[in-house]
Amino acid sequence: MTPSGFTPEQTRKFVHHFAKLKTASYLHICEGAPGIKNEVTGSNQVGKYISYLISDFIKVNSI
Repeated sequence: MTPSGFTPEQTRKFVHHFAKLKTASYLHICEGAPGIKNEVTGSNQVGKYISYLISDFIKVNSI
């Protein structure tokens, strides 16, 4: 399930692609708020996914 219409894999590919651009100087990520209340798994997954996006961006720019 994805509210954006993109799968996590597609989004990571977008970040990787656009991070290669010389004009990409920062990555803005909106807050992530899982819709399921009082469930630790949902919160952990959102946090882990955001960390993947950040690390994908950093890896491209550190090469």
